[in-house]
Amino acid sequence: MTSPVDFAKKLTFWRKPATTWEKVAGITELPDLPSATRKSIDVTTVEDDFIKRVGGTTKDAGSITINVLDHHDSDVMQDLKADIDLDLPIEYRIKLASGRHWDFWGIVTSVKPASKNDDVIRTAITIEISGKPTESPTAPAP
Repeated sequence: MTSPVDFAKKLTFWRKPATTWEKVAGITELPDLPSATRKSIDVTTVEDDFIKRVGGTTKDAGSITINVLDHHDSDVMQDLKADIDLDLPIEYRIKLASGRHWDFWGIVTSVKPASKNDDVIRTAITIEISGKPTESPTAPAP
């Protein structure tokens, strides 16, 4: 059985600005994985004793915050930080060592580096997801 610490070491974050995936960094914390929500629509009439709802048609994948170790000499990390200036979404990936992965398009909305005394710089990247994230249980094609 894999411990939570070993599991966390196996999470990696990737970006695909053009045709090739680039590994950004290892993930140190990932509070949420890409998911979806939708609103309900109130269809209650004055004749109803209880509120009635139906599902809305538009789903929202929301945002995701990924915490990574910041390697200042990494060109890919510098490119990721520059993604906050892009107007159009680019493709990102969260990948486990097992091959299971989540791909999604998104816009970087926040880049927050932080560090404690005698610690490395850790950067929290928040991405607003655009469209539907895809999840795959198998290793991605190169």
